[in-house]
Amino acid sequence: MTLPLPHQVLFSEFCRHATLTPLHNHGRAAEVFYNQQSLGFVDHHGQEGLRQAHQREVNNALYHNTPDQLPAIVPLPPAKVLGEYPQLADKFPELAHHFPSPGHSQTI
Repeated sequence: MTLPLPHQVLFSEFCRHATLTPLHNHGRAAEVFYNQQSLGFVDHHGQEGLRQAHQREVNNALYHNTPDQLPAIVPLPPAKVLGEYPQLADKFPELAHHFPSPGHSQTI
């Protein structure tokens, strides 16, 4: 089954398709997989580790769409996903024009 990219789904859906594998004798706590592909390592187990991986995926998608990164290699996350991480919206103000302002509805 082909799933949407991890940064294109809400955290709750991401959790339904992600697995966290604890690591031993390693500097990090676990490795996260989504759609059978590694998303890398995280510092925590459980929901906290999954949240770290999801937020990193959203962050990276935003970064790859900044003006300095041409051409964009991944689509932007939907506004509802970015809404789960408001600190990332603040981190990438140059992308604000892609997302609706509070109180306005817009489909991206």
